Amino acid sequence: MGQKAVHIRLPEGARLILPNKKETLPKEAVEQKIIEKLSAILPSNGEKACLIVDDHTRPTPTHIYVPPVVELLLQRFTEVVIAYAPGTHNYERADIEKKIPPETLKKVKVVYHDAFDHDAHVFAGISRAGTPVWINREVAECAFIMGMGSVFPSEIAGFTGGGKILVPGVAHYITINFNHLRYLSPFAEAGVARGNPVYEDIQDCARIGGLKVVVDFVLGWENESPVMDVFVGPPEEIADASHRLVREIYQVPFPGRFKLVIAAPGGREDIDFVQAAKAVYTANKVLSQNGRLLLCASMPRGLNWEEMEDLVSAIQKGKIQRREDLIKIMLSGSMESFACILLYRLWDFVVARPERLMLYTCEKGREVAKLFGFEIVENVESFVDHLPPNIADNTCIIPYASYMLIGKEKGKW
Repeated sequence: MGQKAVHIRLPEGARLILPNKKETLPKEAVEQKIIEKLSAILPSNGEKACLIVDDHTRPTPTHIYVPPVVELLLQRFTEVVIAYAPGTHNYERADIEKKIPPETLKKVKVVYHDAFDHDAHVFAGISRAGTPVWINREVAECAFIMGMGSVFPSEIAGFTGGGKILVPGVAHYITINFNHLRYLSPFAEAGVARGNPVYEDIQDCARIGGLKVVVDFVLGWENESPVMDVFVGPPEEIADASHRLVREIYQVPFPGRFKLVIAAPGGREDIDFVQAAKAVYTANKVLSQNGRLLLCASMPRGLNWEEMEDLVSAIQKGKIQRREDLIKIMLSGSMESFACILLYRLWDFVVARPERLMLYTCEKGREVAKLFGFEIVENVESFVDHLPPNIADNTCIIPYASYMLIGKEKGKW
């Protein structure tokens, strides 16, 4: 949970769901593979290149592998730009210094993307699904655009990585909103790429926006997120292989349904409520109809989303009374579509029956609990030790819930 380990004594009949073990690659082998692949792809004498890096919510080891990539780019291009890709996430400029060493930042120009600055974007075209594509102007001005990120399951886009580094990474919020509207589709779910309207639109938008190459890591779940493999090339050419490895590591068969699920997001996925909510999606797939979820998430930045707070306030004041009202607000364009869809998807937990969700968290997380009306658990170890036998024997524990892909329940679509 964040930087803190939570130790509990596993109830005798409880089910523990963990990722599958795989061999990791040593740092030297990873760097060699990246440089060899890029050396064969990059032009020998280019003008201006842009390296887009993912943001503070991702565990991508950019601090290790951006420096050698930048050195190679400086050899091949007259000018190199690094663009920080937060999409619409709130961030602080200091966040990028944790992602990239200061000595590397001094060698290049850094673009701090702001999705809400209208003048900082240029129009690139319209996707096949009808999404208007505006991307960061300084990125668009580069002759060669590449990205560095990591591939995990995504509850919206099927998988992270690939074109997501450009859209939503350095796109205008209108482009992001149009793309996220497709999250309403039942085909938009974790672990699904082909046929997922969010995923397919992102890749099309990235192509229109000029993304040429990505360096995508598949990471492990343990301390320091070890590299399992790295994939380098055009997004559409490396996607299948990276997705296949993610499934090998993080996909597990459907284990049944449980009266109690104890879940932690894992990695950096509990930095705020929006990231931690990914664990709720996973946990809900194995939770019985009237079961309860204990979410262990530090959330040091709290809710970290003003529009979500406004929506919750509107619900509590009775201005939003039905789940489908969120769709109307989303389609009106007056709110970020993802804020509406997140509440729409988690309506049962955060609105209809908030008593089903308990929270073990830090001070900022307590503010989230108060906002939604979640029960606070003060001590997880004591909570588990005092479970009634009928609950203890029907408990599922998922320590890396944001990363896990749960297999389909038999008989379910």
